[in-house]
Amino acid sequence: MVSGPTITFGFPEQDVLASLGRLTIMSGHLDYILKMTFKSLKGISIVEALQHTNKQNGRILRQRIIELAKEKLVEEEALAELMGLIDRAWKAAEIRNRFIHNLWGRKEYSELLLQNDDLSWSKAPTKEDVDDLTNEISNTLSRP
Repeated sequence: MVSGPTITFGFPEQDVLASLGRLTIMSGHLDYILKMTFKSLKGISIVEALQHTNKQNGRILRQRIIELAKEKLVEEEALAELMGLIDRAWKAAEIRNRFIHNLWGRKEYSELLLQNDDLSWSKAPTKEDVDDLTNEISNTLSRP
């Protein structure tokens, strides 16, 4: 029998929920930029790129871009810039996935927690944590 504090389902406060919504939309923008990067590397139209990448998650898309970039980009500087973008996008996606896909709960009906990938629990992200990640994604979109 497992002992310890009781964990129940939990929801963040409205301000955190609103920040999570902004994060989700910003993540969609990042995914679109990655699809357009795929388009440019493949030399295909926007419609073709969207068809080729339809329903692909960010991980698969980033891997496809890395493979294409290594084939197509001969300038080391351009490849390094693109790999920097991919690395930032990858790191942001890992944190976003944790915030969005992991279980939110409350310990003994009070403290809001987020389940970790190893099934342990840690303090749930604050509005500021979520906003910081959204800003990081926004900054990734606006810099090479």
